[in-house]
Amino acid sequence: MAAVVMVLLGNWQLHRYQQRSATNERIDESSRVAPVALPEEVPAAWTRVTVTGEYDPANEILVRGRTVEGAVGYEVVTPLVRTDGPTVLVDRGWVPPSPSGAASMPKVPAPPKGR
Repeated sequence: MAAVVMVLLGNWQLHRYQQRSATNERIDESSRVAPVALPEEVPAAWTRVTVTGEYDPANEILVRGRTVEGAVGYEVVTPLVRTDGPTVLVDRGWVPPSPSGAASMPKVPAPPKGR
């Protein structure tokens, strides 16, 4: 019985390895290809796109509990209001928590101004 379980777990691990390899290959491929204009339909995962508009910092949100290299902080997500389509959310990156703890907001760099 243990041998059957080990074979099943081995097959599961092989399947997970193949999935991760495919995802990593897609990420690597996207970094070698020039970005494309944001299409009307949802682009494939890991497709680099370009978009033009103005950031809307009044509606910016912080997503807490995001870990980068073992440190827990926030992802900064800011709406970008497009002139030629719907508003899109842009993940502007990660910021560490405030030195005074989770009760205070961290310092977040302002988004670029203008188009």
